[in-house]
Amino acid sequence: MKNFFILLIAVVMLSSILTSCMGKNDVRISVDDSNGKLVLKVNANKNGKDIFYKKSFDAEGLNKAQKELIVKHILDSLGVNEKYNNQLQ
Repeated sequence: MKNFFILLIAVVMLSSILTSCMGKNDVRISVDDSNGKLVLKVNANKNGKDIFYKKSFDAEGLNKAQKELIVKHILDSLGVNEKYNNQLQ
C-alpha cells in the first residue's frame, strides 16, 4: 500500500512537471486603427515568458499595407506573429 502511494505521488509530480515544460502559449493581440493612430497591444505567455506590449503610432497618411507591415514587424520581433489574423480595416 505504501508503494502505491509513493508511485501515485511520483506520477502526479511527473505530470505537473511535464505540463509546465510543454509550454503553454496564450496570446492576445489587439490592434486599434482609428483617429490617425495605430495602437497595438499584446499580452502573451510564450513558453512561460510573459510578454506585455502597448504602443501607439502616428498612422496618419499610411495606407493599410504600411500599417499591416508595422504590426507584422512588431509581432515578429515579439515572437507572436503566428496568432495574428489581420485585424486592420
